[in-house]
Amino acid sequence: MSDLIVQLAHSHVRSFADEVMADHREAMECWDCEEHLARGITAGTWVLRAEEVLREAHEAGLIDGASDILEVVCVMLEAWLVPVQNTEQWIASLGQRGRAPENLSAFCDIRGQIDEMVQRYDWLKRARKARVLSQSGESW
Repeated sequence: MSDLIVQLAHSHVRSFADEVMADHREAMECWDCEEHLARGITAGTWVLRAEEVLREAHEAGLIDGASDILEVVCVMLEAWLVPVQNTEQWIASLGQRGRAPENLSAFCDIRGQIDEMVQRYDWLKRARKARVLSQSGESW
């Protein structure tokens, strides 16, 4: 009888420990995701800031080369967007388990601003291409 009690107690202790470790792993994964999002927020903020400074400097006549600025900004935007799909899958995976990084809203805000900038710069690139093609006489 005492062996049965010891086995039951051991089973409950093991279950308790396993549950704590599973919760701990999930919490750490959420924390890792928050850290990843924080890096994305910081990087996105720098991209937005760099674009603003380059644009204002160009408008003020402090720097030349609008097409160079356009290219630099587009490269930064594209580089920022590379890890976004995996990041969003990670966020969705956490969400399916009832977890959400605390800085998710801030990341989504930066993502929205980057998306708006991508659309604006995509439009500018297409407009420049159309202008060049219309001046060259080539067919579009």
